[in-house]
Amino acid sequence: MAGNKINKFDWFSLIPHILTVFGLIVTVSVFFNEQKALRQLEQRNTIMLMQRQGLTEHKQEFYKLAESIGSLSAVLYTNNQNSQQKAIEAFYKNYFGQAFLISDAEMIRALNFLHLDLKNFQEGKISLVGNASPKVRVIRSVDKVLRVMKKSIESKVEEIQILDRKLLGK
Repeated sequence: MAGNKINKFDWFSLIPHILTVFGLIVTVSVFFNEQKALRQLEQRNTIMLMQRQGLTEHKQEFYKLAESIGSLSAVLYTNNQNSQQKAIEAFYKNYFGQAFLISDAEMIRALNFLHLDLKNFQEGKISLVGNASPKVRVIRSVDKVLRVMKKSIESKVEEIQILDRKLLGK
């Protein structure tokens, strides 16, 4: 009889060990799933931060362009040729810079009209539109560019605010 007990296996004694192994497997799988979700969240936040940085840089480029355009329009009311030339050069530095690359179609169109009006101003040509003087045409184009730019900056600010809300989880 004693030999019979030795050969008889107690399956109930394995249950705690099986539950321990099962719990360990579940814990490890939950841990790795949480780590994967955390990496995805970090990746999403990194992408949104990069988008936010890009939009902020666009906004800053537009501010630089707006400043050069404002200086340009202010100098046009003087007859100082040297100041006018410096203001035109400052405008073209921004015009051919990054601001032109990040502009939408409406902004590019307004910038191109300003460019043409500046060219006519430098050459002393009278505009065919309303027979206006070159200074008046430039000032009108400046106004158009600034209005379009303001609308573009406002949309970029809204996009930044949307990204901020997403990043903060609101």
